[in-house]
Amino acid sequence: MGGAGSGKDTMAEAICSMVPDCHQLAFADAVKSACADMINELLNKYDISHPVQESVLAETPETKKLLRPLWQWVGTDLMRDTIDRNFWIKQLETRMNGIMDLNRKIDFLYFVNRTEPSFVISDCRFANEREWAIKNGFKVVHIFGRKPLSSSNSEHRSETEHIGLKSDLSYNNSGSIDQMVGWIVDNILPLGVDQSGTQ
Repeated sequence: MGGAGSGKDTMAEAICSMVPDCHQLAFADAVKSACADMINELLNKYDISHPVQESVLAETPETKKLLRPLWQWVGTDLMRDTIDRNFWIKQLETRMNGIMDLNRKIDFLYFVNRTEPSFVISDCRFANEREWAIKNGFKVVHIFGRKPLSSSNSEHRSETEHIGLKSDLSYNNSGSIDQMVGWIVDNILPLGVDQSGTQ
């Protein structure tokens, strides 16, 4: 867990590059996918062709700045606060179960017995997400040290509620990628990442 721009995705990518059959997931993946569907449906409904349609999931700094208020409203204000506070946790569980089921089918078809897939979750914004992660065997890493991205919506609960949540490990991301990789080798890999991750 950490603020926007702290290096959560960078660390998750680095861990997955070192662990066989590792899948990088995020609670926000389903939020972003739902918002992309909404935008595409709106543009298609009115027969509008616009470059934003192609870049909506591109995760560039420009699209993040444009779409972050929508992600926050759909993810937190609408679905989490109004419909079901565990909605996005359930979506992540469904995706994890789908990956594990697919692996088992492949093992059965090819008469192999591989280890279960590993998962790294790159975001953790709320106490219930942290509780779910710990209950399911994940280790929570707090990443800090980089100046958070500033924006008009940086005070939204989805950007601040992680502050004060307990973590299993902390990493000061004020150095280089090589330093981060060294820290992962020393601190994360010995834990076994079969069901552990960075949040």
